Amino acid sequence: MNELGNYIAVRRKDLRLTQEEVAERMRSHGVDRAATTLANWEAGRQVIPLEVIPALAEALEEKSPAKLYDYAGILAGIPGSRIVKLLDGQSPEVIDRVERMIAALLDDGK
Repeated sequence: MNELGNYIAVRRKDLRLTQEEVAERMRSHGVDRAATTLANWEAGRQVIPLEVIPALAEALEEKSPAKLYDYAGILAGIPGSRIVKLLDGQSPEVIDRVERMIAALLDDGK
């Protein structure tokens, strides 16, 4: 199963971007990959290195890399991953408020 590759292809097409345009965007974020590499990722012929996911998320206009990490299966076994998914795409203000609420909750439990 190639959930991440499928998502990349769908998102790229939704944005009306070519594979070359996504590769160019990734380069502007410091990750140098060819359009053929992107094609291989989308088709599941190559594994997507985890270190490129933040730049790939930026290239695909995601608010955070959390969704891509989820499709890659990275969040599945991590405690608190549901919180990460819930906060994905939220504003920095909302994230700050939730962090303060959690800190207060945990402090009350001591």
